[in-house]
Amino acid sequence: RITAEDLNTTVAALTPGDRHRAKLRDLGIILDHYEAEIGPYATNASLLSGLQQVMRNQDLSHTFIYLNDFNVFSASETGLVETMIETAAEVTVSLVLNKPYPAAPPVAPNLFLPAGRLYHRLYQKAKTMKVPIRLDRFAKPRPLSEGMKHLADWWQTSTNLQPQAPAQTAQNKEVELAVATDPYHELRTVARQIYQAVRQGARYRDFLILARRLDPYAAVIPAIFEEFNIPQFTDLERPMKDHPLVVLIESLFAIQDHDYQYQDVMRLLHTELLLPENMDIAAFRDALDTTDNHLVRTGITGKKRWTQTDPWRYFQRNPNADDSQLDPEADKTAQINAIKTLVADTVPQLLRQWQTAKTGREAAASLYQWLQTTGVIDQLNVWRQTANADGDLSRSQANEQAWDTFTQLLNDYATILGEADFNRDQFRELLAAGFASATYTQIPSTLDSVVISETGLVRLAKAKHVYVIGATNTAMPDVPNDSGVLNSEERQLLAAQLPDDRFLPEQGPTTTLGDPFINYLGFMAASEKLTLSYPMQNTQENSENQASPYFRQLAQALQLTPATWAPAGLGTSLKAVLGSPRAMLSDFVRAAGEAQHQKLPLSRSWQGVLASLKQTKLAPLAQKLAGSLTYQNDPGRLDPTLAVQLYGRDMNVSVSRLETYYRNQFEYFLKYGLLLQPRPEFELSPADTGSLFHAVLDQYLTQLRDAGQTLADVTAADVAAAVPP
Repeated sequence: RITAEDLNTTVAALTPGDRHRAKLRDLGIILDHYEAEIGPYATNASLLSGLQQVMRNQDLSHTFIYLNDFNVFSASETGLVETMIETAAEVTVSLVLNKPYPAAPPVAPNLFLPAGRLYHRLYQKAKTMKVPIRLDRFAKPRPLSEGMKHLADWWQTSTNLQPQAPAQTAQNKEVELAVATDPYHELRTVARQIYQAVRQGARYRDFLILARRLDPYAAVIPAIFEEFNIPQFTDLERPMKDHPLVVLIESLFAIQDHDYQYQDVMRLLHTELLLPENMDIAAFRDALDTTDNHLVRTGITGKKRWTQTDPWRYFQRNPNADDSQLDPEADKTAQINAIKTLVADTVPQLLRQWQTAKTGREAAASLYQWLQTTGVIDQLNVWRQTANADGDLSRSQANEQAWDTFTQLLNDYATILGEADFNRDQFRELLAAGFASATYTQIPSTLDSVVISETGLVRLAKAKHVYVIGATNTAMPDVPNDSGVLNSEERQLLAAQLPDDRFLPEQGPTTTLGDPFINYLGFMAASEKLTLSYPMQNTQENSENQASPYFRQLAQALQLTPATWAPAGLGTSLKAVLGSPRAMLSDFVRAAGEAQHQKLPLSRSWQGVLASLKQTKLAPLAQKLAGSLTYQNDPGRLDPTLAVQLYGRDMNVSVSRLETYYRNQFEYFLKYGLLLQPRPEFELSPADTGSLFHAVLDQYLTQLRDAGQTLADVTAADVAAAVPP
């Protein structure tokens, strides 16, 4: 990790007239102050440094360490590995390489540049430490199809700018290229091909779907694979910081900091982990919605209002002076008081215990006991059992892992700072840092499932058939970002001055040197077949995509003609779009809609699809979707009795109301029939603020007059005491 001292050393080595000197000096000052500010807090870098120190102080002479699937390390991670090499009995590092690089690192262009540099760095470090180095061992070659072997050879020679042998069409049958209309139909075509292959005897685990970035597909992955009834496992790290348990704990601190502010209290309640006794979840949600509207309308906030003994009263509108006989709504009053009582009976108890806690152990114990007595732990168990009953193993494990992470953080805090004086802010920061770096350990809910992942991940699964989607020119290769604090020139200047154990992570144009290696790992995850595709339309930015240079090079070098993946239409054969019944229903609606739009008859084959679907459990849905093709959304006439109930018998209609009716009859129905209005909010307009200040000033002057004083007789301190902020 580069420190302010490293920057200052670099500045001192520069000539006085160097144009980089002023910027690096300023960065050194900023970094020095930054290091001083974050000193008391736990960060990822400090955690790695702490682990490194612990390993130095422990006896690892009988410990054997194996590192697999890592081809790049940051400076902090490299330091940790070097500590392992120095202290452990033996460290084995597995790298993807074509040959060892003990004497010198590989020189670009080289496909194995990242892994080769790491090999050379670790080899030289072990040599400097005088640690014995075993002879290199090579894994047995994976069994690959002829086409995949040819692809591996071509990719290496192409990246290394070496002469290439002429393409042989017979060897290229295991590599396919395709162009889709948009990301949705691209992924849907992949799912359909997997469905058809499984029907022919393949297994779901034979397929792996990769993308450089899954963002354009993330929203549609669950829907598409559920439609085709294909089990899938998205192998991406999911942060734990948004779990309801984490939100609840953070909200407790926020409530104490902001005196029961509306947003903090509602955020706590919306976790649905803190529930009243003898109230089901549906009733709780209804009561919470009523309370939300009540708080927004009345502006109630603060501990005093939440914990007052007098019950709240819910009125349909704010009562005026003449409304002395107006009665509150009993049902809604009961709802808002149920929520008020829940907060008043639980939250203040914990916050008082934190205020009186002497040691960290007392504070940690009070939080755990509060979660237990208020039923939060029981509610987490209910969620886990419900997820298990629904067969959703991932959701069940997420709740269990969040709780395990919390208890581990609490135990660590009690062990390290349990006997120290309790510092609430430190307690909060440690919990927040622990949850911020925590991720869910994901496990597939079934062994036979399609894995979906990104090529940039450290560990990639292996499969017979790999689909690489999203192969656009902005994703493959990844567009370098050189907009950081240091540009490429400054990074090179700094790197030349740093010692061997300090280095900057790759950024900007230099990252493109390792991009072929990242994609090589993704491509070669396939043992039999590779399909590379990209969508023509960028639906996120409403623009047109261009094919990746890799896509174009493969098409030219391997003499491949890209296939076209388009949505089902009138001219599409049923054999090509064969899928699950639910997927076939979607395709039928599209084909029938196209026929209706072009005023063409629907083919008998598509009519047969609808007839077959009506014989399955999808019959009600099929009937409804088929009927939507001829449905006309024409406004109907209300029943006279209902019309009188909605609008009354006598109507005083203005011109503006008539204009609303003829402009949008549905809007008129909502506004003047159902009387729907935006929910009222408690807010002070500039006029209200002025009236408030005027009233306060008038009241204060009246008090002075009654006391026989004027403003000239009082000081600023007297005014502040009489009118507190």
